[in-house]
Amino acid sequence: MLDPKPYLLPFFLALGLSLLFTPLVKVIAQKFGFVDLPDKRKVHKKITARLGGLAIFLSFAIVTLIFYFFKKDFFVFAPWHEYNLPVKFTGIIIGALVLIIVGIIDDKKTLSPWTKLGAQIIAALIVIISGTRIEYVNNPLGGFINFDLTVSYLISLVWIVGIINVINFLDGLDGLAAGVSFFASISIFFISLLLTVYQPATAFLSIVLAGALLGFLPFNFNPAKIFMGDSGSLFLGYVLAILSIVSGAKMATALLVLGFPIIDGLWVVARRIARSESPFKPDKTHLHHRLLSIGLSVRGAVILLWMVSLIFGMLGIISTTYGKMISIILLIVIMFFVYTFLYYFERRRECPSG
Repeated sequence: MLDPKPYLLPFFLALGLSLLFTPLVKVIAQKFGFVDLPDKRKVHKKITARLGGLAIFLSFAIVTLIFYFFKKDFFVFAPWHEYNLPVKFTGIIIGALVLIIVGIIDDKKTLSPWTKLGAQIIAALIVIISGTRIEYVNNPLGGFINFDLTVSYLISLVWIVGIINVINFLDGLDGLAAGVSFFASISIFFISLLLTVYQPATAFLSIVLAGALLGFLPFNFNPAKIFMGDSGSLFLGYVLAILSIVSGAKMATALLVLGFPIIDGLWVVARRIARSESPFKPDKTHLHHRLLSIGLSVRGAVILLWMVSLIFGMLGIISTTYGKMISIILLIVIMFFVYTFLYYFERRRECPSG
């Protein structure tokens, strides 16, 4: 494993900037009307500032750019030394800016889901065309599964847009999306340090993201003083998707640490489509909302789901490719039993005599 100590400086720089920027962004958001109003679907009971994602983005971007210009040895995508860093890095930054701008507009005016989906597709295509895409995945039985160009583009597009929406769906309770994203970025960091993966650049970017998130969490944990808004959830999903596809070994880890929101998102969208509803229709059928319905507090539900992400993130770090496949199957089985329990609990509450 690579030595993690050199990565402490960028981590703490991002943490410090995030602690500084978040309260400043909160003041700006309140002054210019970037606020979230309570309603029946939402958990919070008072007007709360949005736009927290801007603080996360600024912390991440500033630290990344500082090290990009002054310490380029962090930006090594080995063992592919021919990796065209300027083009690919530029594509990643442009895609991020597209989503941040759209997210900021949405935090103020609430754009339609289809407008946001279009922006996500554009950002993903910018990244893919610039050269960052899924070219192969590890085969659990040994070796690799390689994709031709068309399949690579399609899978990469689905993955990036999918993970963006997973984090967007997850942002329903104070601190949930930020905490799960923190554990995901930490998991990707440690996977990237393994000599079998050896990706200093993804290790650097993921630890900077982790620092920015950790600095944001004290302001976002229940009761939240500021929400990340779509400016945050779109950006986080985008970055996590990209970090996980630079090397196939990290995709399985991302599937594990983000497993429960991925499964939950697919389930909720499938139910909406089955009912002839828009897949983007907001409701309270996500797992985190249903945990509240059985009596858990907001903090209790968030901490429980944090622990699920942490445990499966650790499994992703220590497991082989085959072990990760078994862990993913285990997660699916656990989620099946959780959904079954919630279904029968909700039915008994609706029909106590039945």
